[in-house]
Amino acid sequence: MNAEIFLKNIVNILLVAIVLQVAVMSVFSLKIIKDIAGRPLDSAKDIIILLISLYLCWKVPFLTVFRGTGLAVPHIFDVVMCALMLSRFVAFVDSFFQRLKLG
Repeated sequence: MNAEIFLKNIVNILLVAIVLQVAVMSVFSLKIIKDIAGRPLDSAKDIIILLISLYLCWKVPFLTVFRGTGLAVPHIFDVVMCALMLSRFVAFVDSFFQRLKLG
């Protein structure tokens, strides 16, 4: 396995996660949505992020984790792994931005 390409793919996914987090939070930071903030809104945000992640990983070929590493994995497995990693990175970036706002 080519570790350099694998790490490059992970960094690409992290950069897309930052962009996705900013895009989703710009929608969820509207005044109307802030008035109804709560747990259902957080669940809806998580579902939207997961669906967008699945769509991006399915349609954008460079967002696959094992592309170019020499490992032969099924495409659907690669897409699902990428989508789960992307949605988790978005959650990580969200918690990082929340800490920046509080501190």
